[in-house]
Amino acid sequence: MQPAAGIVVFRCPKCGKAHRAMQSAVGKPITCSSCRTSFAVPVSDAPPPRFVKTEPVTYWLPLTPAEPQPPVP
Repeated sequence: MQPAAGIVVFRCPKCGKAHRAMQSAVGKPITCSSCRTSFAVPVSDAPPPRFVKTEPVTYWLPLTPAEPQPPVP
């Protein structure tokens, strides 16, 4: 589930409890409601967005030159 726009999702560095805060709270101190640890609100620890899969790159190898033909008499 994606957080709403302007919401930062992160976990407490000590106990791992999930928290949410407004984007404007990034860098400000917060106290975990579970273990009472004080820490600054991080940017986010949500997983990064998935990358769009692209076509694989094909590398073409040069052809080996053909054997020279003997001259026709």
